[in-house]
Amino acid sequence: MKDKIQDLLQMCERNNNLPFNRERYNAFWKSVGDLDKSVGDGLVPGRLVKWQVADGYACYIVVKVGKTLTQLQHLPEGDGYTFAGTFINSRGNVVVPTVVAQQAIQWHDGLRKLFASK
Repeated sequence: MKDKIQDLLQMCERNNNLPFNRERYNAFWKSVGDLDKSVGDGLVPGRLVKWQVADGYACYIVVKVGKTLTQLQHLPEGDGYTFAGTFINSRGNVVVPTVVAQQAIQWHDGLRKLFASK
């Protein structure tokens, strides 16, 4: 899982350091979506979790789920928005209360089921 997340971060950095290219941008988000779908439903490592911020989204990949805190990896694609509900723990990791991450994932899973192809 760490390797897949590192690959996404490298793609993200490459996209942010080069002039905008629609094909690279779409390939990045397809890779994020593929990882998200491959791990299944629920709050598990590898899921995409996002919150609306201003005119875009703050996007993260779930790294580790604990009873009270969930560790996330920020995806600084595009505007690189961050969610105000995240914070840095004593080990330097980006975390959010697990209940907050669960609510975001439940919302995303509900939409996925609602708009699923029949």
